[in-house]
Order: sequence, then structure tokens, then C-alpha cells
Amino acid sequence: MACLWFEQAQEYSRKTSKQLASYTIGDARKIDKSASFADVVLLFGPLYHLMEPEDRLKALTESFRVLKPGGILFSVAISRFASL
Repeated sequence: MACLWFEQAQEYSRKTSKQLASYTIGDARKIDKSASFADVVLLFGPLYHLMEPEDRLKALTESFRVLKPGGILFSVAISRFASL
């Protein structure tokens, strides 16, 4: 089941002369890449969509696992008090 952003990425890649290197759908708790694979990891969503603390910790652990030494992790989180 594809999500809207995935379909948008595919469409963009077909229409532009600036092809996307890659795009994939996955689970932040179990990233299907080898250790030290990425120069940059963007973690947008899992820390506020995953409800259980252990799931958020898995997402962070996986992000650091696939990140190359000296790489950059950019993560976004929302406080549980944000709606107040």
C-alpha cells in the first residue's frame, strides 16, 4: 500500500530532469540498510507517531546504526504537551 508522498516522489522522478537517487517505504524501527550506510538520516515522524517509548528508542537506535561515522541525524519530535 503506497502512501501519498511515495506516489508524489515517483511522479516527480518521472517528470523532472533531476532524478531522485532513491526513495523507499520502510519501518524506522527496522531499517533495511547495512550499518554505516547513510551520510544523513532524516527522522521526520517516527518520534511522534510511534506511541510506545521502546518503539521510539528502536527508531533512534536504527537511525544511528545506519548513519556513517561523522554523519548527521536530523530528527523532529513533538512534545506530548504541544496540543495544550
